[in-house]
Amino acid sequence: MSILTLDEAQKLIAGSPIGTSRYDDADIQSDIDAAERQIANVVGPLVPTEVTVHVYNRGGGVLLPKIPYIGPITALSVNGDVQSAWSPVAVDGSGFVRGLPCGSCTLTYTAGWPVDGLPANVAKAIREEFKHIWSFRRGNTAGRLPDADRGSAHAMPWRVSELIADYRSNGPRP
Repeated sequence: MSILTLDEAQKLIAGSPIGTSRYDDADIQSDIDAAERQIANVVGPLVPTEVTVHVYNRGGGVLLPKIPYIGPITALSVNGDVQSAWSPVAVDGSGFVRGLPCGSCTLTYTAGWPVDGLPANVAKAIREEFKHIWSFRRGNTAGRLPDADRGSAHAMPWRVSELIADYRSNGPRP
């Protein structure tokens, strides 16, 4: 599911009504996907997504590597043993989990932004990153740059980074 629709992207690049531009929809969608992936790598999943993560709890709690945290922890294994019942765990607003058993834990939960709760600055960052990728890859040529020549088209401009600075998620990302 894309946050930026194909119609919105067409308006951003063409500035003309839908259906009047000469750009290939698949090409536009690939740039939308690239922009959304890049923003999601910084702010976490853009839509609610079930994730499975591996964390090590020394006893005081752990910080979830994929946030924002939305849903309950639905599965837990500790040191490779599936836990069919466990005492309730508490997850605070920052994604810090207390109450996990000690050891190597594998958790399944829902992370991401609620469908109607994506911050305006994150949505704007997606549009800005899409415009950056699109314009950089098009350059002054009549055709698109081949995949191998895209280079820094996927580098995040400072203005985009500033828009999402307050929404950076913690931990490693795939």
